[in-house]
Amino acid sequence: DTWQGYVYDGVNFANYRGNVTKAIAGNPNFDENFGGANTMYNTNACAVQTETFSVRYRLQKTFANGTYIFILGGDDGYRFSIDGGPTWVVDRWWDQSYNTTSYTAALSGTHNLVIEYYESGGDNRISFDMTGSLLPVRLLQFTGGLSAGAAELQWKIAPGSNPHHFEIERSHNGKTFQTIGKGAVNG
Repeated sequence: DTWQGYVYDGVNFANYRGNVTKAIAGNPNFDENFGGANTMYNTNACAVQTETFSVRYRLQKTFANGTYIFILGGDDGYRFSIDGGPTWVVDRWWDQSYNTTSYTAALSGTHNLVIEYYESGGDNRISFDMTGSLLPVRLLQFTGGLSAGAAELQWKIAPGSNPHHFEIERSHNGKTFQTIGKGAVNG
């Protein structure tokens, strides 16, 4: 879950200066300001001045079946690809002050993530935040009813769904919920 960042002098990935690693194992999220505007940023080889530079970040990640939210931010141009770069699902490739863009995708399996960033002048910042799977299952069928005065719930999930357990909740108003039990996963 760590990004390899390839750092270039110039905004068009022309003059390679070295690489950096971003994020920590188990958490690919990061927020980088490169030490501030118009300073020297160190790589594993050479430093680059933080004006008119670019970085290409790469990460190969295996996703459990689910829906993911990606939030990217940048001060100047940034774009994000899930398939290694041929298509950009987030494409804000122009000079701009820091802003964020979100993208939601249903993913499963291994994907080659790419973030490209360039700094044209002034402040500089790039950020990446990924929220884990919103729902680790695909629900195929759900029924509920009363049996001898107690609620009876039954559900069926799609193959490939692999939740640890289910939490049963109730609500008296449809807004606040209280956990009343756990359901085991029985294949």
